[in-house]
Amino acid sequence: MITIWKYAVVEWKLMFRGWFGLILLAVTGGACAISLINNAYADDIGWYTLSSSYKFMSFMFMMAPFLAVSAARRDTAVKIRPIHDALPYRSVQLITARLLALIIPLGALALLPACFYAYHALRAGMTFSSMSAGLFMLGSFVIPTTFTILLGYWIGTWTRNRIVYLYSLAIVAAVLFLANVIFLEWMPAQWTYLADIGLTDLTRLGFYSELWGFTDAAAYGLLRLFHTALIVLLFGGIVYSAKRGRKEKSRNTVLYPIAAAAVITMVMSVLGYASIWKERTESSKENFAFYRKLLQENPTEINRIAIERFLAGEDADPNANPLTQQHKNMLLLGRKYAMLTALKYGLKVNIGEKHRMEVQSAIQLQHGGQEAIDRFPLSLRHHFQILEVKVEGMPAAFEWEPGEDVVWVVPARPVQPRTVVETTMEYAGTINDWYDPQGSGGIDDSLDAHWERRVFVDSDKLFLPGYYGWYPYPGTDRLAELEQVRFDERLSSPVVDEAVRESEPYRLPADFHVEVEAGGRMHLIANGERKNSQAADGRQRVVFDASGVRGFNLIGGNLTEWRESNHQAMVSIVLSNQIPPSRAKSIAGNLLAHYTELSQIAKMLNPDAFYPSRIHFIRADYPGRVQNESFNNQLLYRSPPIKGEFLKPIDSNGFYYLSYPNHPASMTFNGLSYFDEDLVRATVLDANIMSVPLSKLAGYMTEAISQSIRHNGNAQGEPLFIPSMHKWNGAPHPVYLAMNKVYEAFGKARFPEAIRQIYEYARRYEGNEQDVDKDFIVFLNRLSP
Repeated sequence: MITIWKYAVVEWKLMFRGWFGLILLAVTGGACAISLINNAYADDIGWYTLSSSYKFMSFMFMMAPFLAVSAARRDTAVKIRPIHDALPYRSVQLITARLLALIIPLGALALLPACFYAYHALRAGMTFSSMSAGLFMLGSFVIPTTFTILLGYWIGTWTRNRIVYLYSLAIVAAVLFLANVIFLEWMPAQWTYLADIGLTDLTRLGFYSELWGFTDAAAYGLLRLFHTALIVLLFGGIVYSAKRGRKEKSRNTVLYPIAAAAVITMVMSVLGYASIWKERTESSKENFAFYRKLLQENPTEINRIAIERFLAGEDADPNANPLTQQHKNMLLLGRKYAMLTALKYGLKVNIGEKHRMEVQSAIQLQHGGQEAIDRFPLSLRHHFQILEVKVEGMPAAFEWEPGEDVVWVVPARPVQPRTVVETTMEYAGTINDWYDPQGSGGIDDSLDAHWERRVFVDSDKLFLPGYYGWYPYPGTDRLAELEQVRFDERLSSPVVDEAVRESEPYRLPADFHVEVEAGGRMHLIANGERKNSQAADGRQRVVFDASGVRGFNLIGGNLTEWRESNHQAMVSIVLSNQIPPSRAKSIAGNLLAHYTELSQIAKMLNPDAFYPSRIHFIRADYPGRVQNESFNNQLLYRSPPIKGEFLKPIDSNGFYYLSYPNHPASMTFNGLSYFDEDLVRATVLDANIMSVPLSKLAGYMTEAISQSIRHNGNAQGEPLFIPSMHKWNGAPHPVYLAMNKVYEAFGKARFPEAIRQIYEYARRYEGNEQDVDKDFIVFLNRLSP
């Protein structure tokens, strides 16, 4: 060991004597400058670190083999190599010393992202449990750095010619950045990660979640264990080749066991990785197999129109695919039992191990019809096994509707009209929904299409949205359905892509009393008031009450919920623990300000717009759901009291799932324009039936609304839109320049009146897409003479 250290000291003297020291200093300075770069996701410490360090690590991977080739050629490039080969040193000692001389300083540089993350996390007051997964994943960047050093060193021994530098550059780039692309032709994307040694873009590959932070540490650790064993094999191969070149006696009794241990480690890590993915692939296959029976007949908008025509008794559109007979039957059954509504829920939820959950539910059902019913349907996810059903305390028979998320309950006595009956149900199941987004947009889309985990129950976290169907609801709603993308949208054409989409069926408000027993490590969050909380023996029991909500959402994990309120509203947002408290409080405050102003503007544009006084926001990773157009039971209700509910796409005291562009981590940097547009489209505009010109005009209008809210408290002289930030063909965008004139003419106080006139103009506009901007500028100029 002393000899190796002496050799390493000599190698450092040789390296730092030249330009290596200057390069090392420059790289270190560049890494430290990461904190000075404006980053759109700076509010999220983990995301900030990953997005900033990805390019830095790519540069490191290219620099490391270049230096390794230089070290390897130190012997091959000199004329006295024959003399060196005759000297009594051991190849393993010299090679180890040279590699350590490179690995130690470059490995220290590879640890800079982890150090950067730890520094900002500690400053923000994050706990070690919140940091541990991030420190492990970021610290593992040393492994691909070490691999590139060994690979470069091995390539450097091939020839004395300087072209070996180009060889190393091409081979290392191919191994790090192209290997997974090549293997993607023969294997699923998740298995290509074994060949993706330069695995550092964790946000793209699904190892970092905007909501949960660093995720899937077990699978990531097995990948890095596989790569570490590969490094040991590569090192053994380099030493063995050098010994053979010098005709040096090999100690096979040492070399072979090390190689065997490395191979065994690789096999064990692959087996462990396979066991993880076996569970996921089985979940995906089961879901796809089930919902292929519920194929959506047409694209969403066409399907919605087809259903409306069927329920209205009109003939089907000959240009659309006909609804299946099963679909028609379930629609008619849904209408027949629409008079059965849920008034109150009592749920006892027990979260167990291995994604297991047990539920005891008690539902007060009101029969508002005119005739007695001897059976009734309840929508419930097909994953559950029903253990017992009782109606009014008496055992009831039950049976599943084949191929549907619907169970039929047959009470001992018929349910009489104008009565309220209590139905209790005990059921249990495994909730761990994985989906493979197959992708249809080429190689980049396939590489980015990491698996989606939409709904799950773990020992330390859970995600149970109200629309999922984890508690029974009267009716025959489709809780999910299969959407297929085809070349020309005909059923006879080949399928390009398919996906299971959760729906959000319309539900009437009900009261909820929910008791949850779960692991003590997770923070439970729901759209209800926390009434009681107890903890003992590593478990916790939490009670929630929610009145008049259309769906009960239960979320748990290492999350935070931030609330802000004023005299008009209370808003909350669920955020990742990677967002520090100071930033989280600012995000919640901005949400409250925009929500309050939006409610006033929206009600001015549409008096029926509904903005509840209490609302919870969350941006889930993979909502995977659409408003249920294929079976929306709003179509089943025709009485005037129910029609009022149509105008409330936002649930009072419910969870509002923000659309994909709404990244809380970027709200401080980019503002809340996506948030404003999301709510305006949900409460004022019918986004499903807007034409392209109207959609474009609506986009301009919501941008103006968002900017006017941001300008509250600023001086009047500032423009609404900064021209340098809104350009078209290199020049300031003429629409935004015209909007600035309108803002200046009306002033901040009267600008909502200008918004109202823009809204009326957009509703009446009948021009084509090409003339939208030109016509809109003419209109804006008339507003600001």
